[in-house]
Amino acid sequence: MTTRFGSFRGWHIWLSIALSLPILIVGLTAVFIAHDKALGLKSLHVPASWSPMSQPMSWHRNDTEVRALWSDAQGTQWLGSKMGLYRIGPEGAPTPIVGPSEVRAVHGVGSALLVAAKNGLWRVEPGEITARRLVEGEFWAVTATPQGLVAVPKEADVLVSQDEGRHWQTWEPAVQATEQLAAILAMQADSGQRTITVSKLVMDLHTGKAFFGKQYEWIWIDLVGAAMVLLTVTGLVMWWRGQRRKVAQLAQLQASPRPAAQPHIV
Repeated sequence: MTTRFGSFRGWHIWLSIALSLPILIVGLTAVFIAHDKALGLKSLHVPASWSPMSQPMSWHRNDTEVRALWSDAQGTQWLGSKMGLYRIGPEGAPTPIVGPSEVRAVHGVGSALLVAAKNGLWRVEPGEITARRLVEGEFWAVTATPQGLVAVPKEADVLVSQDEGRHWQTWEPAVQATEQLAAILAMQADSGQRTITVSKLVMDLHTGKAFFGKQYEWIWIDLVGAAMVLLTVTGLVMWWRGQRRKVAQLAQLQASPRPAAQPHIV
């Protein structure tokens, strides 16, 4: 169909070409996001300048996104931010201790400091300016309870320590409590009592969690991502071949001999 602005086929072709790079980036990054743990992407670091919209980092209270704060007896401040853990001593200069990775919680144990971060559970010894990772994985919180120190990971059993955070083991009462909670939620889902927000439903449909569950949502992401990449690449190849074919046909027409003019008889 042709309109005053051109044919729909032409619009489709040129819009597809113009948006091919964004679609290709979305498709490839979707697959990488689905397999970031297997590929170890969270532990790999590249210069921030690689990001097209990167800006110089500034140490400003509105930009640090502080998530946790601890102050020891010597007046040293420990700031857990989205970009890691920083130590600010009497000299006032921030020193990076853990990162660059998001810090969710900090907790003092005597003169030491425990840090729950996106890249593990860490311990900073007194007088040290470096941290030692105690447990790998992603952690949400670390706190003290009458039963000992408790660390809460994202996708594992809750851990407890009886020796000020030097050694950790699974905390069975917390495991039993989470299993009971899971059973209650399952019963509510079966009886139709459990509800979710429309926002969560939309997100689960988008990520594939609604079809394959959290554990296997990567299947959906891989299928959609691979399809976007395949369609983009094959579309560009077909367009390029079509352009080459047009050029070859035009060259052939120009090279072919023209028919001799017939004499005009009066």
